[in-house]
Parts: sequence; structure tokens; C-alpha cells
Amino acid sequence: MSEQKNKADLQDEMENLWDKGTQERDAMADAIRQWRDDGFGIFMHFSPGTAFQGRYQGKEAERDLWGEWIMKRAEIPIPEYEEQMRSWNPDQYDAEEWADIVAASGCRYFVFTTKHHDGFALFKSDAGPYNIADYPDAEFPDMFAELTEAVRRRGVKPGFYYSHHLDWHEPGAGGGPEGSTLDAYAEKIALPHLEELTTRYGKQHVAWFDCGHPKDLAIKCEAAVRKQQPEIMVCSRVGGGLGDFSSEGDFQVPPVRIEGPWETCM
Repeated sequence: MSEQKNKADLQDEMENLWDKGTQERDAMADAIRQWRDDGFGIFMHFSPGTAFQGRYQGKEAERDLWGEWIMKRAEIPIPEYEEQMRSWNPDQYDAEEWADIVAASGCRYFVFTTKHHDGFALFKSDAGPYNIADYPDAEFPDMFAELTEAVRRRGVKPGFYYSHHLDWHEPGAGGGPEGSTLDAYAEKIALPHLEELTTRYGKQHVAWFDCGHPKDLAIKCEAAVRKQQPEIMVCSRVGGGLGDFSSEGDFQVPPVRIEGPWETCM
């Protein structure tokens, strides 16, 4: 397979995972109006995949492997990824400094990656120890808690990204090991995580899901965040046509006018 064809296949894979479907709910009219008025938000895609610094087995990964996709693209076994996480300590992290930069941009809302597809949560969770506060040897604070409070003090509305379908670490999840089912994964990990994210960190402006298939999982996850925060804005990538706003593909600007709420993720 040529390098050019491989990159095209990876892009096709990504396109098939995105969902742009939305719903209209009268109860969300005020929230959608406010979200549209806010206009500009910042999406902080911070990932524990940075622990590899773009290298695996002495080789530098191609740019298109991306930091957050390195586990999948470089085919890193779970035990090796876990071992890297045990010693990962992002000691340059400073929530106050980061929040100053976010606020200085003039943005109105801020979305942080609480869990990407590698399954490692950047918040403290009772659903399992694979999270930044419990798993690394260096005891690290709840990153999402600190950033949420820091941006909120500066007048920026917090929100979260959460990969609800793909989880390469957990059995049964999309892309994960065999030995369980997607329903069991949702009950064990995804739904408890979503309850924590919507009950422990105050009001959240956005629930930014990703790669939302199949529909029954999307229904459960959308309901989980609505139960705790009825006016939270849900990204269309939850799947099933259940979003409040449509998200274009990564770095894509729509070529034609789109009716209804939408966002381009640049």
C-alpha cells in the first residue's frame, strides 16, 4: 500500500466515524440562542499520548499518526501503553497559566478532552483507576477539575469532550479488546464517567462527543448528560441524529450555507 493511499484510507475512516445529524427540541431554544451568541470557543485537545513524544520503538511517527491516535496507528499494545502512563507526569502543566491564555483569546466557552480514544481519563473517576489522579506513579491532580474552575473564574464557560464509543483500552468498547460487549462497557465505564462529569464539576456548557455509533449507545449517552444538565449543548457526534448542533469534520469549513446550529472544529 502506498503512503498516499494509506493516508486516504485513514481519512476515510475518520469521515465514517463523524455524525452531523441534529434534533430540534423546544426546551433547548434559549440554550441554543446563547450558544450562537457566544460564537467562539476553544477546544483544547490535550492527550496523554504526548507521553510518547511522537516516537515508538525508536522510530518517529509520521505526522498523520497524531499524538492522540498514536496507540492505534502505531499498534502499541495495551501493556506498553499502560507502562508509559504509569510514569507520565506532565510537570509543565499549570491550570492558571493555561486559563489565562484561554481567556485572553476572547473566547466564550472552553472544551477540554476528558477522555480520548485511548481510554485514559484526565479526571478522577470512581469507575476505574485508569485516570490521571489514580493511575500514574506520580500522583497528579484532577486536570479537568482544575481547568474547569480556572476558566470559570475568568468568565469562560467550561465544557467537555468525551469519547463514548471508541476506547482502545476497555474490553467491549469500539476498537477495544474482545471479552465483553459494548453495552457492558457503557454500563461499566462510559455512563458512570458521564454522570461524574455532569455532577461533580458544576454547570457544563457543551458535551462534545465523538464517533457516535451505534444509535442505541448514542441514546444512552445523550440521556445521561440530559438527566443531570437538561440544557447542556450536545455535539452531533454523539450519533443517532441527537445533537443540538452539527459539527463539521475536523478542520472543515462548510462550502454551503447550513441551516440550524453548527460548529466547525478548527
